[in-house]
Amino acid sequence: MKPQGDRVLSEIDIAQIEAWMAQRMALLAKRDIDDIHRAVDFLNITTQRMQSKASDEQLIGITDDRLLAMHDLRSTARAQKIRLPDERAGRR
Repeated sequence: MKPQGDRVLSEIDIAQIEAWMAQRMALLAKRDIDDIHRAVDFLNITTQRMQSKASDEQLIGITDDRLLAMHDLRSTARAQKIRLPDERAGRR
């Protein structure tokens, strides 16, 4: 922490700054999780749209990209040693 000008931070100042920083980091972590949940929701909406409204031409244009993105997500989860639902059930 670097105070502005010639100001010297007191112990109270430092404690308040550290508390703010901890709150800010917690908020940013929560936002990251919220972003992940929004992405999952969007993926589910996209699936529903594909099933109910997409034409064959539209499906041809997006299916490979969507499947590759899902594969990347699964590969990342495995690399981080996250047990996926089908692995918990004994399937691989």
